[in-house]
Amino acid sequence: MKVRRNGFTLIELLVVIAIIAILAAILFPVFAQAREKARAISCLSNTKQMSLAILMYQQDYDEVFPSGFNDGIGWVGGQWPQYVQPYIKDGNFNIFKCPDDALSGLIHPESGQYASFTVYGISYAANGATGTWCCAPTWSSGYAAWGPMQFQFPTAGGWGMTQMTGPMTDAQVTQPAATILLAEKHNSDVNAAYTAGAYGGDSGGTIYGNYSDYLPICIISGAWMNGNPGMGPSLIPHDPGGTFPTYPATFTFGSGPNGSVSASHNNMGNFAFTDGHSKAMIPTATNPDPNNQPQNNMWNATR
Repeated sequence: MKVRRNGFTLIELLVVIAIIAILAAILFPVFAQAREKARAISCLSNTKQMSLAILMYQQDYDEVFPSGFNDGIGWVGGQWPQYVQPYIKDGNFNIFKCPDDALSGLIHPESGQYASFTVYGISYAANGATGTWCCAPTWSSGYAAWGPMQFQFPTAGGWGMTQMTGPMTDAQVTQPAATILLAEKHNSDVNAAYTAGAYGGDSGGTIYGNYSDYLPICIISGAWMNGNPGMGPSLIPHDPGGTFPTYPATFTFGSGPNGSVSASHNNMGNFAFTDGHSKAMIPTATNPDPNNQPQNNMWNATR
């Protein structure tokens, strides 16, 4: 009597393997998109928590926004995260890091100070945008303040910016729900731009924690800073028309349509607004037509 053995033939095995490969090819991109969506949501939650912390700070300081950077205090204590962190759960520094920022949380090897934001890899920047030069060619008036979290100088006239002597008050913001407070500015993008020669540094050293050799770059200030040695890329986004570039393949940090905003979430970035809400947007949508529609520039708090 002939015994029949049950089993797969080679053809059947190959068919099963082919089906599994097809399913994997279909499902893996879906899983990747789901993971990226989760990272984007976590990042959006970060901007929401930071904006609420800033609003709590305002209530304690006569409705004045924290300084983006206070030159009178210096690198260690003069950046906006130091002002905001006490209003966040004690010891929680994770909200200053976007999960898509490859270099967030980087520690400066020379200091090792985990809590010092001059050396801590934050992923977000304050809106300290400025307008065009007010009264060129003199240095009497400097740049007009646009963003609510400005540079603060110990005396008026620092670097020709007499109008930039500190942050704005809540009452100065004319459209709170449509004025940007914070935006994504990933430390990994800043470092990549530095390495690619997008801007100069005083000593040509490595960037740590959104911090250049000369100035902290946890502020997006506008065109006036871009290209100056050591100051870092700080352009606000603008839409020049044409095709929107793919991030990061054609991303020229600080000089492209995105300006200095990181748009790693499917070409979108997360933004917090001065009324406390947060949402994801294409960066150029925040300033779609600076020449013909200045009223739509979300970086100008006084428009």
